[in-house]
Amino acid sequence: MRYINKQNGKVAEVIKQDDKAATYKIRFIADGTTKDISYSTFKRWYKKIDTVDPEEIPDDQYTAEIMAQKKDLGIECPEIKEVEVVSEDVAGDGTPLAEVGKEIAEQAKKKAAAAKREKAVREKKAPKVDIAEAQAPVSKAITDLGLIVKTYAGSSRNFTVKNEAGKTVCEVYFGSKKFALMVRASQVPEGFTADRVRNCPSSHAFDFAYSEVDRFTDLLNTIKEEN
Repeated sequence: MRYINKQNGKVAEVIKQDDKAATYKIRFIADGTTKDISYSTFKRWYKKIDTVDPEEIPDDQYTAEIMAQKKDLGIECPEIKEVEVVSEDVAGDGTPLAEVGKEIAEQAKKKAAAAKREKAVREKKAPKVDIAEAQAPVSKAITDLGLIVKTYAGSSRNFTVKNEAGKTVCEVYFGSKKFALMVRASQVPEGFTADRVRNCPSSHAFDFAYSEVDRFTDLLNTIKEEN
């Protein structure tokens, strides 16, 4: 049985279930790589899909299934009124499959660029905040997850977040209009992409408007569960 990541479209299958650790070992279909992922993260980001063998069903039914999966991923697809199979190298309308793949990639690229522009506009419009006041809901979100906030003299804009064992989970920096969660590259959960990558131990930074504490909490909880 196969599953698709709702954020990045990667298809994977479960190859091992560990009830004691509450994790699945999944294998990505595209490159065969494997990854351990917690039950809760898997449930949040992965959706079961039906795998279809084109040799077992009519061509028009297979094409309809593929188009439905594209729609679930948010890829715009024109309505198919007629299907004609020309060869293995072309789609039903005669378009080379390579061109179809290129079109899908371009649409995904445009969606990502649009999302980035919208985020930039939100951050530009965000008013400057009182840092101490803005830190309070973020600090509460961290402690509500059972984590510990450490602060140091002379670094009022920085939190070091630790677990009960005293291990550092992440760093949080507070700016005048937004705040950032910073982790090591190995801690970035499947399905998430950092906003910035820097040359330092906590290299991968995720930016948040001060109105996005809930989104920050979701990401931090995922990092906590997977690490």
